[in-house]
Amino acid sequence: MMNNEEIIALIPSRAVREYLRKIGHRFDERERELLSRYLTGEEPTYQGDYVSVPNPFRSGDMVTFANKPNEKVGILTSAKDDESWRKFDERCRTQLKGCVDWSDVATRVEFLMGDGTFSHSHPNPLYLEYATIPDGDPRKNVLEIASELLRGTESSVELLQMYCKQYANGKEQ
Repeated sequence: MMNNEEIIALIPSRAVREYLRKIGHRFDERERELLSRYLTGEEPTYQGDYVSVPNPFRSGDMVTFANKPNEKVGILTSAKDDESWRKFDERCRTQLKGCVDWSDVATRVEFLMGDGTFSHSHPNPLYLEYATIPDGDPRKNVLEIASELLRGTESSVELLQMYCKQYANGKEQ
């Protein structure tokens, strides 16, 4: 069976790998078995087998997929801080046991669509990275305002709506 560091090395997300090493996270034997099979493509049956995978992503973070950076960008809407992540994770492990599988329940991302709307998804955080939107990218203002709103800053929903309309119409922001 793979050891903890071998499991972490298989995780596609650099951000998650670095975070797990930083906090010194140790997967137990069952978690290492499930993760090793999942990450090596053996596709174990994990319905109801919840595995806690701490990750660095918090509400308002712009994220993308590790294998297609910045192609599809969204705003994380789950877990304001480490404590809220721990509480939700504990609820998944205990109260929802057998009802959820570990690969997607704890992460919610609102992805910006081409028509200026957002569509949510529950991607596995093992495949997420932080997104960096360059100046001149038409998505930049929309995603930055959405990020600010989720972090509770001084931004406004009206400003977000305006930028969403401009993005949908293909106008410069």
